[in-house]
Amino acid sequence: MSFYNLSPLNINPDEILVYYKGPFDEIILTRIGNFLRNQFPGTPKIRKKVFSVFIELAQNISYYSAENNIFGTESDEYGVGTVIIYDRPDQYVLTAGNLAKKQLAQQMADTCEQLNQMTPEELRALKKEIRRKPRSEKQKGGNIGLIHIALKAQSPLRIETRPSDEQYVFFSITTQVSKSI
Repeated sequence: MSFYNLSPLNINPDEILVYYKGPFDEIILTRIGNFLRNQFPGTPKIRKKVFSVFIELAQNISYYSAENNIFGTESDEYGVGTVIIYDRPDQYVLTAGNLAKKQLAQQMADTCEQLNQMTPEELRALKKEIRRKPRSEKQKGGNIGLIHIALKAQSPLRIETRPSDEQYVFFSITTQVSKSI
C-alpha cells in the first residue's frame, strides 16, 4: 500500500492554512480545531463552517481509513490520512484523503454524487431521516457526516480515487467554504 500526497505541486505555499498528515486522534483534532478557532476573529459564521467541515472530514479519516496507527489496544486505534485547508482569496478549500478499501471508496463516491444532486431542503430531510434510524453498536459514525459537510459547505463534494493495489485506493474529498456570508 502506498500513501499519496494531496498537495498539488503548483500550489502557492502561502495559501496553505493547515496541512496535516498522520493519525487522527483526539489530541490532533483538538490542536487543529483550536488553531482554526483563532484564524477567523471577525467572521464567526465562516469559522463555524470551516471548523465543522474540518471535523467531519477528519472523523471520516479516523473512522474509515484502511491505514491505522494503534497505540496500546484496539480501542486506541486511529485512522491515518491527510487534511489540507487552503486559504484562497474568495474561499477556503478543504481536502481530506486516506487509504480505503475499493468497495468503501466506491460507496462513499456514490453517496457524494447523490448528495451533490440534492437541494439543501432535501439534505436536511435526509439527515433527519438517518438520525431517526437506530445505529448498531459497531457503527462508529452516524452516517450523516457527508450530509453535514454538504450542508455546511454549500458546495459540491469532489471525489478523487487513485489506485493503490488490488484491494485499496487513495480516496479524497474536496469542498469549498465561501468567504462571503
